[in-house]
Amino acid sequence: MDSPPDFAPACRVSPAARAPAARDRLPPPAWRASRNRLLTVMSVLLLAGSGCAEQTQQEALFCPADGCAERLIREIDGATGSVHVAIAYFTHADIADALIRAHERGVDVKVLGEADENVPGGINYDMVGLLSSAGVPYRDDSNPAIMHDKFAIIDSGIVLTGSFNYTHAADERNNENLVVLVASRTAAAFEEEFEYLWSYGVE
Repeated sequence: MDSPPDFAPACRVSPAARAPAARDRLPPPAWRASRNRLLTVMSVLLLAGSGCAEQTQQEALFCPADGCAERLIREIDGATGSVHVAIAYFTHADIADALIRAHERGVDVKVLGEADENVPGGINYDMVGLLSSAGVPYRDDSNPAIMHDKFAIIDSGIVLTGSFNYTHAADERNNENLVVLVASRTAAAFEEEFEYLWSYGVE
């Protein structure tokens, strides 16, 4: 069998071809299991039937050597349309400052965090206060378990994700990874997940 080409032509899936989203029918927490099964089936069908693949650019960083926070800040500072963040733990003031700068220049910035850490003495409490005082929209996740996501979507086309939490420990001491994906369809999947979590978030 011939090997597939490195890049096949990009394709779009028409709205009519998409199955109804489980999230439109099920509130949390019951939506999770059914929705995961649906998305898995949809992914298999799309990959099997589309005959196309997305062209992507990929970069892997391993911290502390590769400067994960610096790379993330560079992408935030370059954003022109939107920066949507879902992050479990957030103590890095330089990243918060970058999000505030983006908000001040008119970028649509939204930050979703773990509710259990946004309490006095919690890991995220100070950074949430900093963001909120600058007018950056922030919501706590409503999942009764842990919201352990760590991703940012820049301008609906770039995803930064991995083990990297937005903390000085992650940036300076821990063994962490941050993957940068320039991929519009992948970004759209992350954006869909973010908007769903955001819709159930608590201000």
